[in-house]
Amino acid sequence: MTKIFLKGHRVMLDQPKMKELPFEVTEELKRAMIEEEMRKYVRLQIYAVGDEVKDFTPGMAVYVSPTNLAMAEVIDLDGDLKILVRAMDIAFIWQDDIEEATIIK
Repeated sequence: MTKIFLKGHRVMLDQPKMKELPFEVTEELKRAMIEEEMRKYVRLQIYAVGDEVKDFTPGMAVYVSPTNLAMAEVIDLDGDLKILVRAMDIAFIWQDDIEEATIIK
C-alpha cells in the first residue's frame, strides 16, 4: 500500500465504488459517468487530511457540494479512487461523527 503525506489544507476522500459495467467504455465516457455519479454523493468518508487541517480527521463522514466535487481531482491510489478537495470545500460533518452537533430543524 502506498503511504502518502498530504500537505496543506487538503482533504482526501474515499470515492464510493461505481457499479461495474459489463462492457468497455472510453475514458471520456468513464469520466462523464464519474461526474454524474459525483452529483449523488452526499456522505463521503475522509481518507486523509493535510498537515494544516485541524477541523477534520480520517474516518469522518462529510458533505461536499456537487459544484466543488466537479472541480476536484480524482486520484488512483493503489487501485482505489480518491477525491482531493480543499478543507474549505467541506460544508458540514454528519452529526453522528461528532459529539456536539448543531441540529437544524
